[in-house]
Amino acid sequence: MPLLALNVEQMHELIEILENRTGGAVYDREVLDSRLLEVYRSRGYMIQNKSFGLMMFKPLTSDASFKKTYGDRFYMSRLDTF
Repeated sequence: MPLLALNVEQMHELIEILENRTGGAVYDREVLDSRLLEVYRSRGYMIQNKSFGLMMFKPLTSDASFKKTYGDRFYMSRLDTF
């Protein structure tokens, strides 16, 4: 689940809560805001800029199947963000 906050101060607070609960670093797979990226950078996190993302916009109808709709052209590596 992505980390979301209204401002930079809240971003720092949420990351600090997560760090305290995990006892270490936070791994955020989807940084959705450039301000959040800068917050991670300011806290000493390593930033990996290369990745691939996928968003599905094709709605399924009641008589559709996943295979029929997407065929063999659908690849996923993280079910937790599906």
